[in-house]
Amino acid sequence: MGQYLPSRTPPTPCDLSPEQIEEIRMLTLLPVEDIQHMRLQYLRWSTDDRLTKDAFFAIPVIARNPLKERLWSLFESSPDGHVSFHVHCPSYMLYLIWGAQAFVLVMAVFTYHSSKDSKLRASFKMHDFDGDGRLSRADLLSYLRLVADPGDMSEDIEKAHLVARTLEEASSDAAAEFLTFDDFTKVVLTTEFEAKLQIPL
Repeated sequence: MGQYLPSRTPPTPCDLSPEQIEEIRMLTLLPVEDIQHMRLQYLRWSTDDRLTKDAFFAIPVIARNPLKERLWSLFESSPDGHVSFHVHCPSYMLYLIWGAQAFVLVMAVFTYHSSKDSKLRASFKMHDFDGDGRLSRADLLSYLRLVADPGDMSEDIEKAHLVARTLEEASSDAAAEFLTFDDFTKVVLTTEFEAKLQIPL
């Protein structure tokens, strides 16, 4: 008698068409296997292709991230507050215009395959709490308070001093009141910021 071997459940096939996968690959630089994996993971959290904020925050790697609210802000979700995996557009240019709300386009930035410029722009936007295109003293303080361990007032004063010193040393503004994207780039490029902008799904 031969040994009984239990049958294995076949892997769930990816529902994206070859054309959709190729379009996403061109936009994100992700390998086909990574696109398929990200799609299958997305469908675990959103079976109807309408990811909610609560569902996004329930993803384990997101749930423990202190910047989850800032990550969600990158999606520029639809008026009803949902985010699709990708955007169905008739042309490449329309995808570039509207694709910022697509889950795959945003999350691809937090992989090893995205460009340094993409990571810089995503990081800048996460620092820009009021969305005015520049990083004010309040923006920088708000970011530090999120990523730093909560502490007493003396630590908050230290954060304020760090922000003031950063603005004095890096701001191209005559009054040193804010950082432009170019200012921010010069500061961040002296750190290992790319290694920190990884979110394995």
